[in-house]
Amino acid sequence: MSRTYIGIDIDKSQLRAVALTDPGSGAQKINLAQREIADDDIASTIETLLESWGVGNARIATAIQASALLTRRIAFPFSDSKKIGAALPLELGTRLPVEIDDYSVFAQPTAVMADKHATIGLAVPTSLLTSTLEPFDTAQLPLRHLAVAPFAYGDGLSQLPQDCILLTIRQDVFQLLLLREGKPFSHRIVMREPGQDAEATASRLHRDIVSLQKAAG
Repeated sequence: MSRTYIGIDIDKSQLRAVALTDPGSGAQKINLAQREIADDDIASTIETLLESWGVGNARIATAIQASALLTRRIAFPFSDSKKIGAALPLELGTRLPVEIDDYSVFAQPTAVMADKHATIGLAVPTSLLTSTLEPFDTAQLPLRHLAVAPFAYGDGLSQLPQDCILLTIRQDVFQLLLLREGKPFSHRIVMREPGQDAEATASRLHRDIVSLQKAAG
């Protein structure tokens, strides 16, 4: 029996949704939608979509954007994920200008750099997690996966080259993710400037891409 998955992307006043089914031979798109929303009708918009698609028991995934949190690249002399998970809050607490107790901390998969194991540490405001989950919890929507974009895209796009830069474009921000051997190695958040024309935007992105590559060696 095939399963149905719903991907939800909320970009300011835009909600985008895609329905995928996996009959065992790989994911296939079955529906795609975009809706204008307000903060107080996220849940009702999703409920209406699920009902119209006839997929009320589908598994839902959504993502928090990296532009809304704090990150630092940290290298450890060990590769054990449990040790890295235990050490990360302490390391981020000394490197970020915030009270780390107000944040939930996560680590990206490690990448070998010289003789150390480097990860991108993510500090997500706990209040942001709460507000993101609230519409789903209130409406009892089956949210099964909450990720951080653009890092999650590197895992989900299986056809990407092992070494590449992934560019995501949103209403007010560009996100650049550098993958090395298929793992997140570094990233940049580039805020979109109001009124900037396409040529100036492309030139700015090119500079940031070159800078990202140089910084990563």
